[in-house]
Amino acid sequence: MLAVISLLLNIVLLVMFFIMFFAVLSMRETLERLAAHILPSKREAVATEDGGEIFQGYHIPPEVLRTVREYMAAGVETKAETELARGAHMPRSVARIYLRQM
Repeated sequence: MLAVISLLLNIVLLVMFFIMFFAVLSMRETLERLAAHILPSKREAVATEDGGEIFQGYHIPPEVLRTVREYMAAGVETKAETELARGAHMPRSVARIYLRQM
């Protein structure tokens, strides 16, 4: 009898674990959608004297802009996002928003 109760309790705990696991996984997508709506939806990039841009407080150097535009023209968005995030020292979520508005 005790073994059956223990087995049922373990099954319930396992199911709860999986529910929480998938809830946390879906949270990331939800937060990204919220960020896209909360952050300004129009492009607010301001040109700088050196030929770069400032987007949401992050300076994007002209070399990085050229590289990102080349990747976007070639259709390699993930590489463009990575290059923009590294070159402008911005989070990938901000880089993703910038690329969507390009």
